[in-house]
Parts: sequence; C-alpha cells; structure tokens
Amino acid sequence: MKAISSTGIKLPGITILCLASVSSWASIIITGTRVIYPSAEKEVTVKLNNVGVYPVLVQSWIDNGDVNAKPENISVPFILTPPINRVEQGQTEGQMIAPFSSLDFLLSRLSAMTAPTAS
Repeated sequence: MKAISSTGIKLPGITILCLASVSSWASIIITGTRVIYPSAEKEVTVKLNNVGVYPVLVQSWIDNGDVNAKPENISVPFILTPPINRVEQGQTEGQMIAPFSSLDFLLSRLSAMTAPTAS
C-alpha cells in the first residue's frame, strides 16, 4: 500500500478516521428545527425529548443567524423560555416561544409554573 504523505499514513486509515469522526451521540430530540408561529396564538411550545441514558442540560436561544454577533447586540422579535433546561432521562420538556409583545403573559405563566404548591 502506498503512503499518501511523508508521515506514512495509509489511505484506509484516513478513511476510517474520517468515518469515525462523523458519528455523534445525541440524547436530545427536538420536535423541529423550524417553528411556524400562528399569529392568533400567544405562544408556541417546542418539545425537547431526552432519549439518552443520563440527564441532559440544554441551553437554548433565538438569534438572527449572524454567528459573529454578540448576544447583547442581537435583536429578535421573540423570547424563548426557559433558556436553560434540565431534561431527565426518558423525559420530555417544553420551551415556550412568544413575541416580546406578550412578555407580560409569559411572566404570568412562568410565575404560575414556579409558584410553590400548598401541601
């Protein structure tokens, strides 16, 4: 077998390394990569499903697609909450997306979700 470089690495070895680097292990399945927001709705929920064997911490955000923009300089018309989610093994969690115009509605929903329940 002929070496393809002065390091002596053979072509089949490089092919195997390339194929091995393509695979990845993902525990979170998102219901979609695109969200259609009906104008009559106050919010849209995106589901995160953990199909892995361990709990997973998920950080989410909405941006305008500019990979060089600093987070404090990004202006988008929607808010996503919660921005950080712990999803237990085999569980599904939801994230709400809503326009900034319904921020008061979201805050009331969040306070209702996190309010302690009477025992």
